[in-house]
Amino acid sequence: MANWFERLKSKWGITSNLALVIIITVFAITGSSSMVVSNYLLNYLQQYLQLNGIALTIVKIIMVTPVYMVLLVAWGTLFGQYRFFSKFAHRMLSGIVRVFTLGKVQL
Repeated sequence: MANWFERLKSKWGITSNLALVIIITVFAITGSSSMVVSNYLLNYLQQYLQLNGIALTIVKIIMVTPVYMVLLVAWGTLFGQYRFFSKFAHRMLSGIVRVFTLGKVQL
């Protein structure tokens, strides 16, 4: 387990164990809160768009990603790790853009 923590610290450029614990905590909180916020927004949209079945699933998948990225930076800022999470969100957005543009556009 300690080796796993050391590998994460090395990969992310972190020197402190406390920073690693904070970052892992932020990822956990963000994952849960993004689903709660997305469900709330989806219920609100569903009243107006009358979505069901596969359309509802597609809208939910599309909605979760930006909500997750915004909440990731917000929670990271609240926990004092703005720099790490803003870089992480930028890399995540760059990867998404690269997939949908077949590598032709870079952020």
